[in-house]
Amino acid sequence: MNISERRYYERMVFKDPIQATIETITLYPKQMLCQILVLDMSAGGIKFVSKFEFDVSFIDIYKLTVMINNQDILVFGNIIRRKKLTADIFEYSMKFNFSFSPKPN
Repeated sequence: MNISERRYYERMVFKDPIQATIETITLYPKQMLCQILVLDMSAGGIKFVSKFEFDVSFIDIYKLTVMINNQDILVFGNIIRRKKLTADIFEYSMKFNFSFSPKPN
């Protein structure tokens, strides 16, 4: 493995971004749900773009739902990187959090 390469899993880059939803789970006074566009995905995380400015935090947990091959995939994770692309578009990297267990309704 290349020392400068931080990824442990091969990424699947989508030819056309896939629409998905992201929802705040922790540390927000109000739950928030918004649309995002997924650029790529691996077994360890996902890269997406959004007009909303999320915080980079290892504490805040987000729920992401994306449909791939007519199947909803639900994952939880932490946003670990944010990059401003334009005045109102941000690119994010989310690391999946497999130890998070949502409380039943």
